[in-house]
Amino acid sequence: MAFTVSCPAQTPGRAFKKFPGGIFMAEEITPIGKYMYAELWPRIEGRRTDRWAINSTKGGGQFRLGFVSWYFGWRQYTFNPDTDTTFSSGCLGDMAEFLKSVNENQRKNRKKA
Repeated sequence: MAFTVSCPAQTPGRAFKKFPGGIFMAEEITPIGKYMYAELWPRIEGRRTDRWAINSTKGGGQFRLGFVSWYFGWRQYTFNPDTDTTFSSGCLGDMAEFLKSVNENQRKNRKKA
C-alpha cells in the first residue's frame, strides 16, 4: 500500500508516493472538482498516450477511484472506475469535464504532430 508524502489534493503540481521497493513520482497532479484529483503517471515506453490514476481527496488521498486511459476503439480517453466505487451526479459531471479537457488536448497535440 502506498502513502502520500505531499498533499496533492490541495496543491496542483508534482507529488511523490512511496511504494515498497521505491518511490514513484506522479508527473502532475490535477484537481477534479472538490472531491477527486488525477495523478498523471509516467508514460510507458513506446506509448503515445497518457494515463491518470483518479483518487479521492478524502482519507488522505488513499482511496483509488479508477483510471483514465486511452480507449483505442473509441479513439478517446475514458474513465475506468474501480470495483465498488459510487459517484454522485456532481462527481460524474466533474469527471466528464476532465475527460473533455484531456480529449481536447489530445486532439490538439495530434494535429501539431
